[in-house]
Amino acid sequence: MNKKVRWITETAVMLALLVALQALTKGFGQFVTGSCVNAVLAVTVLTAGLGSGIVVAVLSPVLAYLLGIAPQILVLPAIMVGNTVFVVLLRLIAGTDSRKVGQQIAAWLIAALAKFAALYLIVVKVVCGVMAPSLLAAGTLKEPMLKALPATFSWPQLVTALIGGGGKTTLLYTLTEELRKKGTVLLCTSTHTMRPTQYEVLERAGEAEISAALSAHGAVCVGEPSAEGKLGPPSLSFDALARLADYVLVEADGSRRLPLKAHAPHEPVIPANAQRVVLVVGADGFGKPIRDVCHRSERYAALCGVSENALVTPELEAALILAEGLGDRVYINKVETAEDYDRAAALANRLTCPVTAGSLHKGVYLCLR
Repeated sequence: MNKKVRWITETAVMLALLVALQALTKGFGQFVTGSCVNAVLAVTVLTAGLGSGIVVAVLSPVLAYLLGIAPQILVLPAIMVGNTVFVVLLRLIAGTDSRKVGQQIAAWLIAALAKFAALYLIVVKVVCGVMAPSLLAAGTLKEPMLKALPATFSWPQLVTALIGGGGKTTLLYTLTEELRKKGTVLLCTSTHTMRPTQYEVLERAGEAEISAALSAHGAVCVGEPSAEGKLGPPSLSFDALARLADYVLVEADGSRRLPLKAHAPHEPVIPANAQRVVLVVGADGFGKPIRDVCHRSERYAALCGVSENALVTPELEAALILAEGLGDRVYINKVETAEDYDRAAALANRLTCPVTAGSLHKGVYLCLR
């Protein structure tokens, strides 16, 4: 095999491997996916050469986006630059002598830090900073994405807001049980919610009391007394809460126990420092009249351009989600039958953000996008 054919073959194989790993790991979080990407880029540039490394670094995010794996097209140039910085520095610093293990480890660390710096500067400081006003005015960048992107391309998210239809509270508790295996969790609301019975509830609590409760229990709920025995927003700021716990989960609106919802102009009440916004959709609303299964049904119908008597379809729900521009990922709950799955998949195919479907009741979940 001549050198040119070998170069093309190696480059194509590594490119395909990188895209496949992104698809397989996208549900495991930024750290896992990012580590896999860096590993493949490193193997490519150290074995196939700098040319192959740069080709894979530039083309992989484009292919991932076209396949619906990568994030918003707005950040593709930043990912290309970050990947290229990584492979170039790794090659230059590591050299070609594989016996110099210490030098290669140092090169990897320097290259990874440089990639992080490039992504942070381009996405956080330029796209979400200098260019944000013009991008927001043009509709290219949405407010929820403006809040989510800095978290994705800087440090991992601490504050997650849950919005949308039926299933938010159950999802809140499910996430709490999963996250408390990794760290401490604070539950709260930015509006009002029912008091949980399975977690200690702290009212008018200061930082010291909350810290002590988190150390003792791992997960606690904080808030202020509200009408009808419900719990309102906490007295401490969400910034303060984020400093006290590893994770803060916020129920950011209500849906009157209906599976679907259209948001009023003042909704949802997303904390300013929320770095992940999950929109919850109840699959049991599909196939039923809008007026029966949607909170603010008149607004839902108006945004979709239909009457309140129209049956909810995945196409209508997708149109609503895209029109509102809220949330950087979607969870479709109560997907328990083959028909539910087909409808959830149809909805996911019309969205551009990550979509997970499943049944909180059964504990079964599937990444659809």
